[in-house]
Amino acid sequence: MDDTSRKYVSSGITPNDYTETPLFQVMKPFFFTMKLHGMYFCKRYAEFSDENLKSKCPVTWSFIFSTLVVSTNWIMFVKLIPLLVTDFEFGTTGFTRTILTVWVLLCSINSTSCWLGCYRMESLPRFFIEWHEVQNEFADITTCLR
Repeated sequence: MDDTSRKYVSSGITPNDYTETPLFQVMKPFFFTMKLHGMYFCKRYAEFSDENLKSKCPVTWSFIFSTLVVSTNWIMFVKLIPLLVTDFEFGTTGFTRTILTVWVLLCSINSTSCWLGCYRMESLPRFFIEWHEVQNEFADITTCLR
């Protein structure tokens, strides 16, 4: 077992439980909207054991939709590159082409970073689990201060 899996097992919170943390529950409408736009999917992780550490997880429809959105964004960016190369002239036309290409590039990078954040266990699930642990540690302190 590596250090990451030991941390989750020792804390008693499995990576699949991150959607049950209070912070995630508060942000559920936000994640629902992101899921509708293909920028979030909930991945189920395999339970940790030495022989089952890197087993494959089931593919969901939201994963397929998110992958399709990321692919479409990058295809659009590649399609817009010739706008900057062919017949480029300075002025309003060149400015509009540049703005459009940069906007699609930013959307592609944003959707890719959201996809990677949902796909990797070290990103989104770990954040919510760590937040939950820190919140539980400081719950005693705030109770004592009152």
